[in-house]
Amino acid sequence: MPGAHLIRTHSIVVMKLRMLLHGISTLISVVIISARQTHSNNASDHKLGQRILALYRVVDFMAQRPRQMNVDAIFGLTIVEAHVASTLNHVKLTIFHPRFRDVLIDILELCRRARRQAATVVLTKTKETAILNQVLNQPEIWQRPVAWSVGLLGPRPPPSENNTESSVLECFYKGTPNETESDRCLSQLAQDYRRPLCQVSEPCAEMLTRNDGPRGYPLAHRLLYVVTAVALRCMERDSTPFDKLIPAYCTAMLQDAVDMEDTNFPAMSRDMVCEQVILCGMAGYMEFANDHYAALILSWPNDAGCFTSLGFGEEIFRKRFKRESERMDYGCDNHATALAAASLSLLIRQFVETSNLTV
Repeated sequence: MPGAHLIRTHSIVVMKLRMLLHGISTLISVVIISARQTHSNNASDHKLGQRILALYRVVDFMAQRPRQMNVDAIFGLTIVEAHVASTLNHVKLTIFHPRFRDVLIDILELCRRARRQAATVVLTKTKETAILNQVLNQPEIWQRPVAWSVGLLGPRPPPSENNTESSVLECFYKGTPNETESDRCLSQLAQDYRRPLCQVSEPCAEMLTRNDGPRGYPLAHRLLYVVTAVALRCMERDSTPFDKLIPAYCTAMLQDAVDMEDTNFPAMSRDMVCEQVILCGMAGYMEFANDHYAALILSWPNDAGCFTSLGFGEEIFRKRFKRESERMDYGCDNHATALAAASLSLLIRQFVETSNLTV
């Protein structure tokens, strides 16, 4: 019967994919073990191998579920491509076990296939998201040098006074912009970036400097806009100097990160931490891209290798509307899983590029 043939074919494909994943996992495990015994850089190889293995597992999970993806998940894969490609091109990768390069090449190809396949089945619901999906999902836009630094944001702050789980939750949506305003401003950049003059618009400049004490997601949306403007080579305005806005935003985000960790990451904090690592990490701030946050993120996936913004078995605090997050298999969600993949790729790049070993 044709149906039975399709079922058998599907089963064979699934089996081959699982065998491939097992092979990659075994390969990385063997590399880590052998590095401990024979390679002078064994501790660094072990740390890098853990990050690479986690990234492979999460990208493979997404690749097998294109219909469970959304536009944000596709964007996450785009960021993964950019950082993995940059890592492969960096001379310091030669410091580490040579088989890591092979695995990163496999991840890059898997990511490209996953992104392109998801793009054929994921629908955009608004004109703004369609524009963003078309323009921002070009990995070469994001494949830019990172000037890594530490200490420019000042010392790590203590938790806020009277910091509690409730006070952290109340800050998740404090201030502006909301998602609609954010998408409007981002799509304006995307529309203008190939024109002779791409510049922050007056309404979006007002959004960036609005004095309403943004925290959580609104603060992340402001930084995403500025990081996107820089990636698209759009011009700032006198009122929006990027070199002042980015450290100001990341300083505020660092306080958010400290407060969330102090209260054991309530509700959607894990989702937020990954956004902070990606955005401030892309700006080069190692206060966010470091072993501490790598260890946290590596402790969050389930056995399937995917992530949830809420923690497995926890109740949802507040439903996120629109495109932001949908459920995936094994209790995961596509927004958190894509953010985790992107943050892992950034952490791999940071670990390689800031290695203090000589080439």
